[in-house]
Amino acid sequence: MRKQALTMNQNLHAHCRVLSFVVFVICLFWTISMLRFDIRTIYNLTTAPSPDTLESLAVSISKLHRYADPLRHTTGAKEEDSIPNRGFSLRDSAKVHSRAVGRANVQSSDHNDFMRNSQGFVSSSPTALLADLSETYSPADHDLSTPSHTSFQRTPTISITIANSQQDSCIGRYIYMQSLPAIFNQNLITNCSQYSPTWVDMCRITLNGGLGPVLDDDDGVLSSPHDGLYSWYNTEQFILDVLFHSKMKKYKCLTTNASEAELVYVPFYAGLDLTRYLWGSSVSERDRLSNALAQWLSEQPEWKRMQGRDHFLVTGKISWDFRRPDDNENSWGNKLLRLPQISEMSVLLIENSAVTPIPGEYAIPYPTYFHPHTDTELHEWQGRMRKKRRENLFAFAGASRPEFEESIRGELIEQCRSSRFCKLMECTRGKSKCNSPTAVLKLFQESIFCLQPAGDSYTRRSVFDTIISGCIPVFFNPFTAYTQYEWHLPRNHSTYSVFIPEKEIKAKKTLIEEVLRKIPSSQVRQMRKTVINLIPSVVYAHPDHELEDVRDGFDLAIEGLLAKVKDARHSLRLRAAWANNLINSHEISDE
Repeated sequence: MRKQALTMNQNLHAHCRVLSFVVFVICLFWTISMLRFDIRTIYNLTTAPSPDTLESLAVSISKLHRYADPLRHTTGAKEEDSIPNRGFSLRDSAKVHSRAVGRANVQSSDHNDFMRNSQGFVSSSPTALLADLSETYSPADHDLSTPSHTSFQRTPTISITIANSQQDSCIGRYIYMQSLPAIFNQNLITNCSQYSPTWVDMCRITLNGGLGPVLDDDDGVLSSPHDGLYSWYNTEQFILDVLFHSKMKKYKCLTTNASEAELVYVPFYAGLDLTRYLWGSSVSERDRLSNALAQWLSEQPEWKRMQGRDHFLVTGKISWDFRRPDDNENSWGNKLLRLPQISEMSVLLIENSAVTPIPGEYAIPYPTYFHPHTDTELHEWQGRMRKKRRENLFAFAGASRPEFEESIRGELIEQCRSSRFCKLMECTRGKSKCNSPTAVLKLFQESIFCLQPAGDSYTRRSVFDTIISGCIPVFFNPFTAYTQYEWHLPRNHSTYSVFIPEKEIKAKKTLIEEVLRKIPSSQVRQMRKTVINLIPSVVYAHPDHELEDVRDGFDLAIEGLLAKVKDARHSLRLRAAWANNLINSHEISDE
């Protein structure tokens, strides 16, 4: 009996040894494969590493901590012993790359040095490997538009600088603002009286950094000044060039070091330049400043880093104004956005080329009259709009467009007039209530739905006046909003708006009143709630004050651009990594 038990025990031990050996072999192969994957990942992404790339490197490093000696986890070693750099976080990995003062300058070795050093990576301890990665990268040293080889300089110590809270929050968000010659912006304001065409007072609309004059409010339609600070201005709808520049001057992550910037802002007042020459001027006059800008930009060192693909400009006009198809004197606009240099840049404008989308064009909201100073002021306005008593089922403020055959405005005016549930503000030439911002806002505040047909182009400023008034917009053309403001309006259009196809109105097949009355009251309340929640997204806060916890239209535009350039850089890195692998494979095959 004892002998039988002894035999069973020996067999059990033998099976355990075999099983342990199998587990050891599996772990060994798994470790080797993971090491090869992580080292290859690190090497492939060495071209122009960004903070996000370094975060992925930190993940690879943490894997290497676990895989470098897998048996340590089975011998009773403590976790802190097996992972000596436990305190190195993902945020710290970005700080290796941080732009903090006092960072070390590390030179790169050539490709062959890297290949020799990389042999030591596999056998090095995690601490040594981390030290190998503690190098500083300057984007100015690399042209991201072409594949290049970059290597890490081996250093004996880890160099991590703890940035202050503002620097830390700005990692990946730095923007460099080009110092353009005054002819491209400031001179257009300084000489506003000289440049003003007959139909617009450029001196008036450029007051207060593009906000315009303070808006009078005799009817109590607007919120009262907070601590003597006015938030309502008679802001020109086409003044976004100047207003955005005023906001950018106070952007907390501006940098004077272009090499650390994710984006380069070009403060060219394209809209003001075009306005002065839009009517009765020659093609050469309309194009002169645009051509000069393209030439100037292409000569700057910041341009050569990505050939302008990290640059952006903002204009308060629509895309069509800057895409003249030929040099016919009778053709509309100038050719700013058709210039080769400018076509590489991103452009923010109030209306993109929605019918035939053009890469790099992004629509952002028209300026409204409301420019809050604080979060509290904005929240109070939202609360006021929630409590507003709305007497009209729907309303329309606008003029007919008989000269435009496809316009449905005449039909909308006719339907509004014939319905006792609709209130009409018909805009006519000369003196009209439509010229009073407070009168228009009052109409919208008293209405549940607001009709928003296309304007002179697909979009119109009235859409955003409607939203800040808590009125649910009714659209008739998808190009008026749905294909435009991807960063500022919900993708699910039915949550905040009603859509009725233009052709149904034109053919007199649909009565707007019937469509709106069929919407359940619970759904209407939810839609109005969504619209009022959108107010922060479509206003531009006062340039002199920064909102704390609320993101306005400016913030969303910057976030959207940063995401786009991040994607562009990532694409370039993948192409560079692919090229590096291709070159390496050919070198190996040649050997």
